[in-house]
Formats: sequence, C-alpha cells, structure tokens
Amino acid sequence: SVDANDWVGAFNGDICVGARQWDTSLCGNGICDVPVMGYDASWSGDGANPTEGYMMPGDIPSFKIYDFSENSIYFLL
Repeated sequence: SVDANDWVGAFNGDICVGARQWDTSLCGNGICDVPVMGYDASWSGDGANPTEGYMMPGDIPSFKIYDFSENSIYFLL
C-alpha cells in the first residue's frame, strides 16, 4: 500500500517528468493525481531547453513509488 509519506513519480525513461506525495488527505476527495509534464518546443530561453526529454504526444510514462518508511523504490508495470 502507498502511505502518506510515499511519493509516486512519472518517468520518461530515466527522466522524472512528474511526481506527487501520496497523501490522500491533501488530494481532492481522497484521490491523488500525478502530473506528467510534456516537452515545450516553444521554449526560447538561453541555453538548453529545460523540458528536453519530457513527454511527447503518444509517449506513455512509467511510474515508480518511493516508499519512505522502507527507503525503497518500486517500479510499477
């Protein structure tokens, strides 16, 4: 089970593209979401695009759970 101190992260390969602490008392109606960020091709700042490697249309993220009490990471299939 996922506890209030645990985190759920969304990944595109090795790049974390979103995360949420799984404290259902802070989520809407006890249901938490995990934001998944996409690549911003319109970024025009200096240097490398900070969204490089983020999700593109059609990509499917993978998810990992960080279990705070066990200090362990679990990969979701």
